[in-house]
Amino acid sequence: MKPVWIGLLATLPLMAVKLADLPGRDPFILADADSRTYYLYTAAGPDVQAYQSKDLANWEGPRAVFGAAGREASAPEVHLYRGKYYLLVTLHDKDAIIDKPPASWRVTTREATWVFVAESAEGPFQPLGAKPPAPEDFMTIDGTLYVEGDLPYLVYAHDWTQRIDGAMEAVQLKTDLSAALGEPFYLFKGSDAAWLKEQTKAAKDPRYYPVGGPFLYRTRTGSLLMLWSNQAGPVAVARSVTGKLRGPWRQPDGVLLDHAGQAMIFSAFDGRPMLAAASAGHVWLLELEDAGETVRLKR
Repeated sequence: MKPVWIGLLATLPLMAVKLADLPGRDPFILADADSRTYYLYTAAGPDVQAYQSKDLANWEGPRAVFGAAGREASAPEVHLYRGKYYLLVTLHDKDAIIDKPPASWRVTTREATWVFVAESAEGPFQPLGAKPPAPEDFMTIDGTLYVEGDLPYLVYAHDWTQRIDGAMEAVQLKTDLSAALGEPFYLFKGSDAAWLKEQTKAAKDPRYYPVGGPFLYRTRTGSLLMLWSNQAGPVAVARSVTGKLRGPWRQPDGVLLDHAGQAMIFSAFDGRPMLAAASAGHVWLLELEDAGETVRLKR
């Protein structure tokens, strides 16, 4: 089923919401410089909703900016790129089976990061292509946009339910983000996580290694970092040895945040680096310290 825009919810009255009461999961904040407005995007069922704020403390919303009939939406992101606003969102179609035993170790269903486009940060977002950029038989969740030089890339988590040992992968995109250029390439795997080195308990339980929530950040000294998680938390920091997307990637910095399944970094209008994350269904905004080689929560 082709995703379609649903405009009904956009007509509902907007509410004033304090940060402490802001609900959501997988939050993403776009600091729109032209309007001096912060937009917070989160998923709710088939819809992507947006809240807006001028000061990060007082918010207005939610406003529905996208809806996918018959599918579940998760991990929305909106990026301003070459004068247009691009929504990247994972759409889950549990009725579309990719593989099932004995061809695979378990039933796998279509989960893919799609790209949509709008003229405004408030949407409406329209389909950019007829299919997701990554191969349709890959389970590609939590996709993010990363631009290296002039080249745009989709960086995504290849889900553990298909790979067992989930992996971070990327694929180059066309300049207009409408489709992939070339084949996906591997970055690192879930079992590389620094915290797994301390797991020494013998057990009969099967081992699998989820990955999720990639977000790339270039520090003030040029280091290329990736925030990522095992989907349930913690949020870790990986670092590219070469400072390039293709890596190789290492996991030297351990855990950034314990109790969040996904996080992203944005710059406040006063220049402060900020972390957006969610836990127990509520959004957190935390100030970061850019230490050059890594990032850490500001004390």
